[in-house]
Amino acid sequence: MSGFQRRPYRAVVFCKGQDFKIKGKGRAKEYIKTTAESGNKRIQAFCGECGSQLYGCDLDRSGYNVRIGCLDQRDSLSPVKHIFGTSAQKWVHNLDR
Repeated sequence: MSGFQRRPYRAVVFCKGQDFKIKGKGRAKEYIKTTAESGNKRIQAFCGECGSQLYGCDLDRSGYNVRIGCLDQRDSLSPVKHIFGTSAQKWVHNLDR
């Protein structure tokens, strides 16, 4: 298991497909991930220049989970939900508002 998989959080912001647009230079490199827990195929995208994770989405691209680290406005975003409740860290409280 990679270090990334053992980390307690992957901070993302959900964005509807029709509202999603990447700005900046370079192109995203995408690959199809076939090991999703649900068994569904997912697109994972990385920066073609530095390899940073950018987003993940279903094949229909109806919605994107944008990695918060690649957003300029990340300081104005705060956690509101933990979607994997059974694996939540013991110190996580009251995120589901």
